[in-house]
Amino acid sequence: MHHGNVEHRRLSREALYRTKLLERPLPGEPQAAHDDEAARALLAPWLPGPGSHACPRCAHATVYALSGGRLRCAACRYTFTPLTGRWINSGNLAPSDWVFVARLFVEGATAHQAASMSGLSYNTVFKALTVLRFAVLASALDAPSFFGLETGLRQYLRNGRVRTLPRKTQLETSPVFGLMEQGGWAFVDILPNYQSEIVFHFHLSFHLPVARDGNILHTGPFRHYRTLITCAEAGAPFGVLNTRLRPEIDADSFTFWSYAKKRLKEFKGITPSRFTLYLKEIEFRYNHRDQDLMPLILERLCARVPEMD
Repeated sequence: MHHGNVEHRRLSREALYRTKLLERPLPGEPQAAHDDEAARALLAPWLPGPGSHACPRCAHATVYALSGGRLRCAACRYTFTPLTGRWINSGNLAPSDWVFVARLFVEGATAHQAASMSGLSYNTVFKALTVLRFAVLASALDAPSFFGLETGLRQYLRNGRVRTLPRKTQLETSPVFGLMEQGGWAFVDILPNYQSEIVFHFHLSFHLPVARDGNILHTGPFRHYRTLITCAEAGAPFGVLNTRLRPEIDADSFTFWSYAKKRLKEFKGITPSRFTLYLKEIEFRYNHRDQDLMPLILERLCARVPEMD
C-alpha cells in the first residue's frame, strides 16, 4: 500500500479512538488498529503460542516450522499456519484490519459505515462482519442446532473458512425462532422443521396474533415462548394478516424484546438466510450487556471453526 494511504488510514483510525467509544479500548488497541505487529501482540492471548501447535487435520502434536511462518505436520504432512482452521483465517485481512473491524463491530457499525471508517472495500468489510457473526453464533451452547437444514448456514463453511456463495446457489430459508427471557438471560431457540409458512397457518387457523415490520414477523405467546419470530420471503402472503390482532408482547415490559426490536431496525436489507446470524448476535450482545465486548469478540474471532461433518 502507498505510504500516503497508510498514513491516512492511521490518522483516520486514531481519530475514532479519540472520540467517545461505547467502552474503553483494550491496552494497546489504538496502536494495534493500524500496526500489524501491535495487532499480533494484542491477539496473542487467544492464539496458540510457539511450540503449542497441533495439526488441524489429524491433531498430531509434532509439527515443524517452514519458511514464511508455515508449519508442517510430521504425521500427515499437512502444511498449515497458526491461523489455519480459525475464523480469523477467513477474509484475508491483515491483523490490524481485523482488530479495527472487530472494534467497529463492537460499536455496532453497519457495513457501509465500517467500510468508510476503515478504508477497506465494502465487500471486504461485509465478509469480515459476516465472519464475526458466524464466530459469535458458533460460540453459543446451542450452536449445533443452528447449523442444520433449517438455516442453510452450513453451506457457507468449507475447509474451516467462511466462503461467499454465488447468488444462484444461495438458499433463502426462513426458519422460525422462539424468544424468551429468564433471570435476565435471553434465549433464541430455533424451532426444528418450522418455516415461516407455519406462522401464517397459526394466524389463520388458530388466530395467533402476528405483527409485521417489513418482512419480519413476530407473534403472540406460543408454548413457553413469549413470541415467535421469522424473516419471511419477499413473496410471502402478508396480505392475509389481520393487523387488529396485536401480539401481547408489544404492550408489556419484556426487556429482551424491546432491545431486539431496536437492534433489528439498525440492520438494513435483512434476508431470511442472514436473519439467524443477526438474531444470535443480538442474543449475545444482550446476555453480555454488562461486559466489555471487545475481548469476547477477539476470543471468538481467534477460535477454531467447528467441524460440521
